[in-house]
Amino acid sequence: NQLVSEGVATPISNNEFTAPSGFYFAGWNTQQDGSGALYVGGQNITDLTTIGNTITLYAQWTDCPNKTLLYDLVACRSKGKQTADEVKAPITMDNSGVYEYDSSVFGDASDNSRTKNIYYYRGILDSNLDGTVDTYGSSGDGATYPNYVKLGDVCWRIVRTTGSGGIKMIYNGLYSGGTVVNSCANSQDDAQVDKQAFAIQGNSTKTSASYWIRNVNRVGYTFNNEASLQDSTTSRNVDVVFGGNSNYSTTNTTNSNVKDVIEDIWFTNINSYSGKLESSAGFCADRVAYTEYQTAALSSIEPYSTATYLTTFGSSYRQTPSLTCPLLRNIVDLYTTGSASNGNGQLAKAAALLTKDELIFAGRGYNTYLRTGSSFWLLSPSVRATNGQASVAFMTNLGQHNNARVDSSLGIRPVVSLIPNTTISSGSGTAIDPWIINP
Repeated sequence: NQLVSEGVATPISNNEFTAPSGFYFAGWNTQQDGSGALYVGGQNITDLTTIGNTITLYAQWTDCPNKTLLYDLVACRSKGKQTADEVKAPITMDNSGVYEYDSSVFGDASDNSRTKNIYYYRGILDSNLDGTVDTYGSSGDGATYPNYVKLGDVCWRIVRTTGSGGIKMIYNGLYSGGTVVNSCANSQDDAQVDKQAFAIQGNSTKTSASYWIRNVNRVGYTFNNEASLQDSTTSRNVDVVFGGNSNYSTTNTTNSNVKDVIEDIWFTNINSYSGKLESSAGFCADRVAYTEYQTAALSSIEPYSTATYLTTFGSSYRQTPSLTCPLLRNIVDLYTTGSASNGNGQLAKAAALLTKDELIFAGRGYNTYLRTGSSFWLLSPSVRATNGQASVAFMTNLGQHNNARVDSSLGIRPVVSLIPNTTISSGSGTAIDPWIINP
């Protein structure tokens, strides 16, 4: 029973009941048979006939429509949509769980196919890093939010679904490769494939360390590495510096260190499963740039800079996260494989890194399920500082986002997307019983 106060927004109490085996809490209903008004935990009651009265609500339980389809196993746990302020709020037990991406608030996602709702995991999903106490965080509504997946001998954690019904996941080590036997509960170095500088390649007459980290193009997952550009101390067209997909498509071809590690070294671990990976989901390395002196996107930029102004890139400039990957002039920073009909086609393999925007949706801070206890690179360019140093975003060992110079050595956690209609053969999605992908 819930008292509804007149003149006061009255949020529905969270559910404290335990779900029946195999079922998940769907919300509160004014009718026992589910035919009335449905409310979810935290939602305000809007039925004016109940103002000032006590309303009786009935817990509604739902079964996942398909217990083998991975997308459905995620979608059936959704608690609804969040506002921008709710996404940016500190993580608590109550605001953890699975949520539906609201394109009216955060913009259309840049996935090639948008035929399905997008859902994302957020917040506290397990009790610790090593999985020794495998009690999954309850959001207060009686539901649990398992998201461990095993593909071959490789472990993953689901980040979100894609617009086509695929599943985007972040690397979480090898099965039984860490300290917990027969488990995906890996942390720190066990949850990443390597530690490398983001990008320090050069093709120039200048060789000092300060030069390598003053070239703004090196914030790119791929970038223009022509010698004539690298030595330039005058402003150039942004298309030239970053390598557009039109007149300058042949210049945006030098790989960052992390791209080489993922595609040339690590990917052999899952190469036999490449047919399970979605090529068009995309990975957004947004290089739309701004300075404190102009609010419009830059049209030109100095590659080798000693300028005294701060340059900020898209994900660090935006006040609200988004899964929209913006197009700047001729530059396409949505990374896809050559077989995809969208994006820039510059991935040799269907794998990259997590974006800063995806981290914000997942929740920042000590309680985020993405925290491993070790810092790792994100895909998103961050800033070119007032001293000219170029930086890329990363996730700290405490679960926050920050930025680091491109010559810093940080962890690498690859991200992939499973194709739509991916099914599982077994598992419950926990660290000790992950969902097993069908071969």
